[in-house]
Amino acid sequence: ALETATLPVDRAIVAAKEAVGGRALVEQVLLRSDFGRLFYELKLRVEGVATTLLLDAMNGERLSPISPDLAPVIAQQYVRTPATVTAVELERYTPRKKKRAQDAVRVRFNDADATEIVLDRQTGEILEDEGRWRRVHFAVMQLHQLNFFGFEKTLLNIPGVPILLMSLSGGALWLLHRARVRRSRAAMRVRDQPLVTARSAGEPKEVPPLS
Repeated sequence: ALETATLPVDRAIVAAKEAVGGRALVEQVLLRSDFGRLFYELKLRVEGVATTLLLDAMNGERLSPISPDLAPVIAQQYVRTPATVTAVELERYTPRKKKRAQDAVRVRFNDADATEIVLDRQTGEILEDEGRWRRVHFAVMQLHQLNFFGFEKTLLNIPGVPILLMSLSGGALWLLHRARVRRSRAAMRVRDQPLVTARSAGEPKEVPPLS
C-alpha cells in the first residue's frame, strides 16, 4: 500500500542517509505494516557495515533504535494472553544461534508464564521469547547436549579425547600383535621345511637332519 504512505520513498531515503551521517549506500527499501504502524525499513551500508533503519511512513519519525516506549507495543504481539508490562531494559544480548552480542531491549510481562520478550533494538525483530517454561526447556536441552557455561560441547569432548586415544592405541597394539603372529608363523614354516641337496646326477634327495 505504497499509495497510503504520506512520506515519499525518495524523501525517506534522504532522511535515512541524514540519520546515519549522509555517507551511506541504500541497498533495500521495504514498506511494512506492523504493531499498528506503517513504516519504511531501509537496509543501508555505512562504511562497509550493514545497518537497518525504520522510519514512519506517515510523518517521517525515526523509529530505530527502538525506544523504551515503543518496545512494549511491539513485544505485546508475542504474549499469548493480555498482560501488564513490568519492566523495559536495554541490554547487550547474544542470541543462541549467534556468537556476537547486539543491542537489544527486553520487555518483561506479569503473565502466568513470566514472559520476557527480547527485541533487536535496531529492527524491532524478536530475538527471544524467554517464558518460564521455555527457560526450563532450554536448560533441559543444554543438559542433554552437555552444553554449559558457554563451553558448547566441551564437556562432551573432554571424556571423548582419552576414549579416542585409547581406541587408537588399542588399534596400534592389535596391529603389532598381528605382525608378531605372522612373523612367528613364517619362522615356523621355514624351520619345518626339509633341506634339499644340490642336484647331481639324479633326483634330489632329502638330507636327514643332524643328530
